[in-house]
Order: sequence, then C-alpha cells, then structure tokens
Amino acid sequence: MSGNNEGYIIDKLRASNSIAGGGGFPSFIQLETVNGCTARCVMCGIDEWSKKMNSNYMEDALFYKIADEIIENKESVNKVSLYVGNEPLMDKKIASRIAYFKENTIKVNFSSNASLMNEKRAKEILDSKIDHINFSVDGLDKGLYEKIRKGLKFTEVLGNVLKFIQIRDKYNYETSVRISVIKHKAYEKDMQYICNFWSKILDLKKGDSIRIDGLNNSISVGNNRSSEISLECAKLPCYVLWNTITIKTDGSIALCCVDQCRTFKLGDLHKTTIKENWNNNAIRENIKQLHLQKGRMGVDVCKNCIAWL
Repeated sequence: MSGNNEGYIIDKLRASNSIAGGGGFPSFIQLETVNGCTARCVMCGIDEWSKKMNSNYMEDALFYKIADEIIENKESVNKVSLYVGNEPLMDKKIASRIAYFKENTIKVNFSSNASLMNEKRAKEILDSKIDHINFSVDGLDKGLYEKIRKGLKFTEVLGNVLKFIQIRDKYNYETSVRISVIKHKAYEKDMQYICNFWSKILDLKKGDSIRIDGLNNSISVGNNRSSEISLECAKLPCYVLWNTITIKTDGSIALCCVDQCRTFKLGDLHKTTIKENWNNNAIRENIKQLHLQKGRMGVDVCKNCIAWL
C-alpha cells in the first residue's frame, strides 16, 4: 500500500502543479491574518478553535517576516491563500497585505462570506490586484441561507457579491470569482436554478466558476465531521501534507486547514522560519509516513476527512 500511495501523492502533486519549484519550501501557503468571523455557520467549529488562539490579529512584524520569506522563495510558491478558517475582510489591512505579495508577483486568493464587502472594500481589494476570490453563498433561499449562515443577512450578502462583480466588470479588473454553494438536501431541487442564476452573472473569460460542495467537505471539528467517508477514500493519503503549510494568526503552524484546533502543534513562526519548519519537523514527517502506510485511517484527526481527494 505504501508504494501505491507514494504514486498517488506524486500524481496529485503533479496535477496541482506543486512539484515544480522545490527548494525545500511549500508550494501553497495558507496564511490567516485575523482570528474571527462575522458568521456562525452550522457546519463550522470556529467557537471551539478560536478560543485556543493567542492573538486576534496578526501583528505587522510577524506578517512581514512571513511574507518576506515567502517572497524570497517565490520560485517555489504556487499561491498564497490569505485565509484559513476565518473571514479575511475583518482584517482592515488585508488589501495592503495582498498588494505586498502582488508587487512581488505572487498569486493570492481568499475566501469570504461577503458580509463586509461594501463598495469601498471592493475597490480596495480589486486595486490590490488579488487573483481570485471565493464567495460562499449557499443557495438563493433567504430563510434557509440565514438558518445555515447564522448571523448573516442574505439580501445584504447577495447584494455585496453582485456589487463586487459589477465594479470588477465596469473597470475591467482581472480578478476571478468563484461562487461556492454547500449542497444541502433542503434546496437540492434548486441546484439547477442556482447554477443558471450565477451563470448569467459570472464571466467565464475571467475564470469565474461555481462550486458545489457537500457538507462533509466543510471545515468542522471532531465528531461534527461526516461519517459517510468510504473505506477506499480512508485508505488514501492526503497530498496536502506534501505541499501546503497552514499558518494561524498567532504564528502557530497547524497540520492543515481542517485541523483548526491544532491537534498537532507543528511550530511557531515567531521562533523559526517556514523553511526550517518545513524541512525539519518530526511530527509532520511521522504523519506523512502514517498516511503512506495506512492512508487517512492512520491518523485520528484525518480518518473522517475527504477534503483534497
């Protein structure tokens, strides 16, 4: 099984364009600059993991320390995602932080619930030259949306997304947009209508798209994860261990974006560098070996996860 899994990892890394570069540095950087969210979605465990953070906002000194190392190793970097399990627009400096990477020709994206995306913020974000934004907009049913995305107002969120796209198109910004919809049985019958609605608004020439996810692909915690994972999926390793580093607001390094509670404490970037941690972390190496030998079943926090298959 180990040999087969090694081949699976190589194929996945090749498909995600993350073999190129090398240099002992991760291809994908998940960098969270603010610990918080404007919503309390039913499938999200933010109240559990946010209590374990030592900082609500990433300080400038730490951000630029991390950013400068990424820029120094940019030949190995495919993309920087400026979010993990948070709402990135809560960071009032997010536009300037995006621009810092873009000035150094690094691809940047983030995912947002759009609750804070007013016209002023839209122009700031678009001016930063961000490559891609994912907006989480579940369905087009106001009542159901507000039951799932607790704390948000559907009409405001939809209006914010539409206004963002309108500004982008009016001034011909190149930023691509993806609309993410969590597939829920309550509006499964409306999926075609949802796709038709967004297909009239999105611009395929700019790389826009719609993505539909199951609830079991969402970020959640412990027993909240779906138990519907198949045995065959559980036998597969997660290739993210080989190409992605996940950095939280306080500089701590998580195993991945799903391990929000940081079951494994992989390091602190106040005390080390990305490259040092990436190349000399016994915990990560042990987990990688368990994945090669037993797949996701080899690690408790991974065994019910079907993200990144």
